[in-house]
Amino acid sequence: MRTPGVSKGIFSAAGNRWRPGLPVALFILLASIYMLTWSGRINSQDARLMLNASSSLVRFGDMRADLAAGETPPAPGKLATEQGVRSLPEIQVEPLQPLLAAPLYWLALHVPGAGLAHGVYLFNVLVCAAAGSLMFLYSRRLGYSEAAAVLAALALGLATIVWTYSDSFFQAPLAMLFILLAACQLEQLREGGRRRPAAVLMAALTLLLMPFARHSTLLALPALVIIAVPTVDLRPATRRWLLPAIPVAVVLMPVLLILLLQNSSILQHLPGLPDWIGPGHYAGVIHSYLLSPGGSLWGTSPVLLLALPGAWLLWRAGKRRHVLAALVLVATFALVFAWWQGVHWFGGLSWPPRFLIPVVPLVLLTAMPVLERLTQSSRSRWLLPAVALLAAGSLWVQLGAISLPWEVYGHALPPEAGGHGDWSGGLNLLRWMRWIVIPGLWSSMAWDFAWIRTGTLTWPLLFGGSALYAAWRIRRHFGVAGVAGARAPRLTTLLHLAGMLALMFAGLALLPPDPLYDAPNEALDGLLQRLGRESAADDIVLLSDLELERYLANYGKLTRPRLVSLPFHPGEKGSPEQAATIVSDNPEVLLHASAAQQITALANSRDRIWLLAANSPWLPWAVRPVERYMARNYYPLREIESGPRARLLEYDTTPAPDPLVPGVPDWRASLRYGEHIRLTGYSLPRGQQLKPGDSLPVTLFWHSDAPLEHSWTVAWFLAAPGSPPALQGWDSAPQAGFAPTSGWTRGVTQLDNRAMRLPHTLPAGDYQILVVLYRMDEAGGIVRLPVRGADTRDGYVGVLPTRLQVGQGD
Repeated sequence: MRTPGVSKGIFSAAGNRWRPGLPVALFILLASIYMLTWSGRINSQDARLMLNASSSLVRFGDMRADLAAGETPPAPGKLATEQGVRSLPEIQVEPLQPLLAAPLYWLALHVPGAGLAHGVYLFNVLVCAAAGSLMFLYSRRLGYSEAAAVLAALALGLATIVWTYSDSFFQAPLAMLFILLAACQLEQLREGGRRRPAAVLMAALTLLLMPFARHSTLLALPALVIIAVPTVDLRPATRRWLLPAIPVAVVLMPVLLILLLQNSSILQHLPGLPDWIGPGHYAGVIHSYLLSPGGSLWGTSPVLLLALPGAWLLWRAGKRRHVLAALVLVATFALVFAWWQGVHWFGGLSWPPRFLIPVVPLVLLTAMPVLERLTQSSRSRWLLPAVALLAAGSLWVQLGAISLPWEVYGHALPPEAGGHGDWSGGLNLLRWMRWIVIPGLWSSMAWDFAWIRTGTLTWPLLFGGSALYAAWRIRRHFGVAGVAGARAPRLTTLLHLAGMLALMFAGLALLPPDPLYDAPNEALDGLLQRLGRESAADDIVLLSDLELERYLANYGKLTRPRLVSLPFHPGEKGSPEQAATIVSDNPEVLLHASAAQQITALANSRDRIWLLAANSPWLPWAVRPVERYMARNYYPLREIESGPRARLLEYDTTPAPDPLVPGVPDWRASLRYGEHIRLTGYSLPRGQQLKPGDSLPVTLFWHSDAPLEHSWTVAWFLAAPGSPPALQGWDSAPQAGFAPTSGWTRGVTQLDNRAMRLPHTLPAGDYQILVVLYRMDEAGGIVRLPVRGADTRDGYVGVLPTRLQVGQGD
């Protein structure tokens, strides 16, 4: 449609040419507004996995679930043949979005103060702003005026659910951008661009990359074919019946096929047929996607209603290609996702209709004749009130969507909704619709904007200023009183884009610690800094509690080692009041079903493994299943404590003796502490030959012949024969505190696994292990338990007879 763009309104333009500064200014304006309403909230498990994929790409060059592994633990059987990081599951998402977001993660990793999740969550801000600029360019390519194209870009970016999803890490916006880009490039080829190799190459590359952004973009191929096919000169009689039949056939054929399959006797004999398959399912989903006032395309983006008169104007003018493409695109996405997603058709905890986001630009494109007429003020003054009402309604809906976390809507629904956002009442009853319910919560809940949540005015000053600057540049492009603005140099436009990205990261760097990610947390941050100094590149750090994941996802700025979260365990308690699902003395029963095999697979390929724990002995209600399991099956080396909610533990991964079948120790000992405790023997699983830097694991075999009143702590040392101790191990009650002497059963052997790291400065020579039992009395003094046996020191120190030979260091 080639329509002159000259008008006398505020958006006056000089001819149909477009200047590169205008789409860039639109990009900056949209990105700035998105940043003003940006929360940086991880709002789904899918987004968390893709964030993990970008993180793994940057830090390790793979896409394995590590920090988000606790959200998607592998099935136990899949770990049987895998070792090391290969036991971590591959993140099953299309790779393009994590790959494109990886530079943002890298920048956040290296910009002081910028959060990691915050940095990645800039991705859809950039994507949605780019979609608005591309909408402008596509409209201009179709011959619409600059004024109408600017309105189309602003309508797409601010009056549709595109604004809502700018504050997410879902893949739908990227799929939308690729479909829109492919349509624009095919339009260029159709108009003669196929004679330019660069244009053909770019279009082919876009079509090739589309499925790597999102597999569902392949559903757009029929619509893209309609856009790309050259005009065919048909006879008038043929055109009259053929053109209207195309959209009807596209809509009816899948419906007829589905109905045929539903009533086919063949299906009745197929095993495992899902319960949701049935005409009622498709009718309900299609109604929600396309008709419901609270969850459809037009219900969540009322400005799309302009596509109805716009499509009629295009059809009447014989410009039917884009009308057909939009119809085919909407019908294909709605029908296929109703079938493909099944019971998950709504999209989880999201804003509807999530799966139809990619169709929004092409639907809005059919409204261009209306927007074009709107810019011609002398002819279309009557349009202004109707369009203004739709635009105001659309802005109201988007403000409700962007102001509060999505999950609060389900909590505000009546009991019959069950807390589910896909409740049909909320999609069809006026008083339960999102844009009615959510504004009612504004008086009791703070808006979920990052700058409001963190209490900083720097953010709105930065991005409010950039939005005003971009608006001024757009206004300047149209000049004053119909005089066009100057053409911006290409270098200037590139500098504007780079400046906007720099401004976004400057905002992140200046953003105070975000409580959404449990910040500030000086104790945990101190442990991370120490871990970064003392760990090796191939080390693994287990996270015993998913609570730690929130902080680490945003503030865990470690290039190494790899952090692996474990799922919530049925034997753990989340608080003193919460009862554990399982109560047992067996740590393997307390763990999640796959955790033991996961830990074993990771531990088998390395000499040590770390555990970052959120609980401690100072919280007596905490069960700590992972620590119990590690203490019983491996050798605790040391504990670095930074507070009751932040502890770092290091373990030697040498397999310990099975506590259920303890067997006999490698060496006998005959040391009696007090009247009832005996150290009957010990094992040295790595032998007697050591060198500086090695770990020294030892299993002590304890026995008592009577119940014990007190809990005694084991202190142990390494000393040259007849010399003072040269090295001290970690003091703790037996089995890292999980087998206190006051809980021992008379006559039952108690295994106590311990290890110490030999420093590189340890002189070569012979050494012995010294063992002391002590406790703190009520006055805070130390009470040592006297020892008798073949070799003791000072009456309180037991000496193990085996000599350890420490050789020269490397």
